[in-house]
Amino acid sequence: MTGEPPKDPFAMFRDMVTQWETAANELGNKVMATPEAVQAMQMGTATTLKMKEATADAMAKALSAANMPSKADIEAIGERLVAVEAQLARIEALLTGRSETLATVPVARPKRTKIPPAKAANKAK
Repeated sequence: MTGEPPKDPFAMFRDMVTQWETAANELGNKVMATPEAVQAMQMGTATTLKMKEATADAMAKALSAANMPSKADIEAIGERLVAVEAQLARIEALLTGRSETLATVPVARPKRTKIPPAKAANKAK
């Protein structure tokens, strides 16, 4: 025995991976330096975005045709339900006379618009 430490069995593999990464990075840098490659990447991204929009539109139309709610409809219903529950909690607190509960229950307020609520009600008539 010469007292040498055992050689790393994975050293060759690590070297091979390092060389491969270096070659891939050099190739990628050369390709991305050309305007044609950049334009192709932009076109690919734009195409993907258009496909997502088309899929969302088709899904909305299909849900509408099936008389089913969309994701936005479900979210709006959820928001309205939270407001109704808060208002119900306030009413319950008023009826039971627990004034300390009133301070912790959030008040559901109408949406802010440029038209005052009194004028908006008159326009609806």
